[in-house]
Amino acid sequence: LNQTLVTLDLSDNNLTTDVLECLSNSRFQILDSLNLSQNAINGHLRHTYLISTSLSHLDLSKNQLTGIIPKEIEDMPSLSYLAFSYNKLTAIAQFQGSAMSSMEIFILSNNRLAGDISSGLGTLGHGSLGLCSEGINLLVLDLSYNSLTGMLPPALGSCRILERIKLGNNLPKGPIPPDVRNLESLQTLS
Repeated sequence: LNQTLVTLDLSDNNLTTDVLECLSNSRFQILDSLNLSQNAINGHLRHTYLISTSLSHLDLSKNQLTGIIPKEIEDMPSLSYLAFSYNKLTAIAQFQGSAMSSMEIFILSNNRLAGDISSGLGTLGHGSLGLCSEGINLLVLDLSYNSLTGMLPPALGSCRILERIKLGNNLPKGPIPPDVRNLESLQTLS
C-alpha cells in the first residue's frame, strides 16, 4: 500500500495525533495528496509527521495543532497546496523562499500567528515566510484572522501572479504599498 497510494483523505473522522504517528512510520513513496482536516489532531506538528517528500497537497485544517510550523515543510519540493487554517499555530519556521517555489496556495487563516508582517511577508512569530521571493508562484495567500501587525511589505508587489490576498482581521497599519499595483492578476484583496 505504501508504494502505490497516491491520495489519502481521512478528513472528518475524529482522528487523533496517533494517526500522524502511524502515517509517519509508513513512509509513502508516491503519496501526492494528504487530507487530515476536521479531525482531533492536537499538539505540536513535528517534522517526523511530514510523511512524504512527494506531497503536493497537505491539508491539516480544523484540528488543534499548536506551536510552530516546522522548517522541514521546505523539504517537500512538490508542495503546492498547504492548509493549516483553524488551528492554534503561533509561528512559522524560517523558510528559504527558493525551497517553496512550487507553493501556489498557502492558507494559515484562523490561527494565533502574531508578529510583524512587514518584512519579506513577515516575521511571523519566530520565522519568515519568504513566499514573495523571485521564482515563487504563489496564487493565494490567506493569513486572515490572526494577530499580525505592521505595514504590508512592498515585497508583496513581487508576487506577480498572486490572485488572492486575505489579511483581514489582523492588526495591520499604514497604507497599502504602491507596489501592489504591480499585481496584474490580483482579484481579491481583503
